[in-house]
Amino acid sequence: MKTAHFCSRASFPWLRFQQDCVRRKGISWFAVVIALVFVSAAAGATFWLKPWEAFSDTTNAPLTTVAFVDNFQHMVIERGEVESSSNTEVRCEVKSRSFGAGSSTTILEIVPEGTHVKKGDLICRLDSSALENERNQQQIIVIQSESAVAQARANLKSAEIARQEYLEGTFKVEESTFEAEIAVNEENLRRAKDYAEHSKELFAKGYVTKLQLEADQFAVINAQTELKNSNTKLLSLREFTKPKMLSQLDADIAVQKANLEQQNKTLSLDQEKLRTIEIEISKCEVKAPVDGQVVYANEKSRRGGSEVVIEQGAPVKERQPIVRLPDPTQMQVRTKINEARINRVRAGLGAIIHLDAYPDLELRGTVTKVEDYADSSSWWTTVKEYAALVRIHDPPEGLRPGLTAEVKIQV
Repeated sequence: MKTAHFCSRASFPWLRFQQDCVRRKGISWFAVVIALVFVSAAAGATFWLKPWEAFSDTTNAPLTTVAFVDNFQHMVIERGEVESSSNTEVRCEVKSRSFGAGSSTTILEIVPEGTHVKKGDLICRLDSSALENERNQQQIIVIQSESAVAQARANLKSAEIARQEYLEGTFKVEESTFEAEIAVNEENLRRAKDYAEHSKELFAKGYVTKLQLEADQFAVINAQTELKNSNTKLLSLREFTKPKMLSQLDADIAVQKANLEQQNKTLSLDQEKLRTIEIEISKCEVKAPVDGQVVYANEKSRRGGSEVVIEQGAPVKERQPIVRLPDPTQMQVRTKINEARINRVRAGLGAIIHLDAYPDLELRGTVTKVEDYADSSSWWTTVKEYAALVRIHDPPEGLRPGLTAEVKIQV
């Protein structure tokens, strides 16, 4: 009984107070103990590290400033590369002669990158040796085609002369021969009739025999047959032989005309091919279409390496850009916006541009375009980026494409 009295709440007032607090306000006694320990430790550390006299030193007083109202500049900062928004591309205009490895042309000479050129200046010289060999072979083909045209023209002339020769020569001779033969046969028939009539009178008087009379009468029949044959020959010459010969001669003329036309077309095609080869040879000398500064049309692969390198000895294909001549008055920065910030960037926003080459130079610009689709070159990362173009206001003299820039887009 004495032990139970010693442990009662009346014997320990602080325990009775803690239990009353727990019962009334729901506060755990363990939480109260922890709070008291934490406050005691903080107070001890404060007194240990900063004595009371330190609070009276004005040199360690907190820094303060006067609050004010102003505009908050929210910017999207990205890296980019300077380029011209108006580029004149100079491409390889030499047509591919074949497929595969032979479809490219080698660069023999090219002006150094950064060279300022005038309109008409030689920029690049391509290898034209294969085209020159082809031109020599084509020149031989053209000469052969010209010879074939001359021969076809001569054959046509011969066919026309043959027709005229028959119509005005052979036919008339044959016609005259048959007409003379008819005249002779008519005369022979007249004489035969006279002889037969005379023999008939003499036979009646008994001066000639019957056999002589029959012979003279047969001579009349024979003369009539000869005359009829001569008329038939003349009729056949005029009605059959002449049309047949003219038809054959006209056909020969038509064939020779067609042959001449074919040879002329062949010659025309061969000459056109020769002219095309000569034009292709002239295209091997690439000249500047406008004034500008030469920038090689190098292209980077998706992995960041150089996929196309323009240099002496490099192959170029048909329609492939060789150099670009940018307009220095229309410069822009091509940058890429992270997809987390793309919803804040739009065309028309202002931008501040700093060039790595000119750190003290600050340029102003305006966003002109934001691509709707992510850049496909970002294949190596899961973060998507969208290309954006920022036009530079009043680009300074000497600003060249390819410079690295920092773009602060005011969103």
